[in-house]
Amino acid sequence: MSIQRFEQRFESFVEGLFTRLFRSQVKPVELGRRIIREMDMGITLGISGQTLAPNQYTISLSPDDYSKLETVRESLIRELSEALRKHAVEESYSFLGTLFIHIESKSEYRNGLFQILSDFTENKNGLPPGALLTNDGERVLLKEFNVILGRAEEAFIQIDDPEASRNHAKIRLMGPNFVISDLSSTNGTIVNGNRISEHVLRDYDTITIGNTSLRFEAS
Repeated sequence: MSIQRFEQRFESFVEGLFTRLFRSQVKPVELGRRIIREMDMGITLGISGQTLAPNQYTISLSPDDYSKLETVRESLIRELSEALRKHAVEESYSFLGTLFIHIESKSEYRNGLFQILSDFTENKNGLPPGALLTNDGERVLLKEFNVILGRAEEAFIQIDDPEASRNHAKIRLMGPNFVISDLSSTNGTIVNGNRISEHVLRDYDTITIGNTSLRFEAS
């Protein structure tokens, strides 16, 4: 199911950008199919009984294939990462650390051949994975320190929205979770359609501040 959606997502992309630029013998759908299979084959049980999936992936290509995807590599990584995140949500997989995909060139591979290896890696200081995805596609990784969201220039995530207060909301680390709290804002903080004073963030929660939405990703 996830692969079918992945292929559908890629159809328009392949017809456009990839038709013009992706001249490699390795096709993006092949990489998507294999990387999801690698995730499924690598799952293990965590200490608390949760199903953990690998969060670090290395894709090795021939030098020629690698050079031919140079102009679309970042777009390809974004699409593969999104496919992995959605598959993890569907299968209730968790990550130890932030999801990371690296593409490299290896001289021992012939054109059209590739290898994908996966591993489990923790973030520095054992920080749980967490990021906010903005409307313009920017992914902001959350850290140990408190993250202020608001209209103020000094806010960690500045929200250029007249409905946002200067210091509108705060995200802080509490144990293994990131928690968002409203900072007595004028128009309130909405998570998944509900006004909150405090909320433990879960994967794919939607935060709405004024007319601005951000998505929390536990990866």
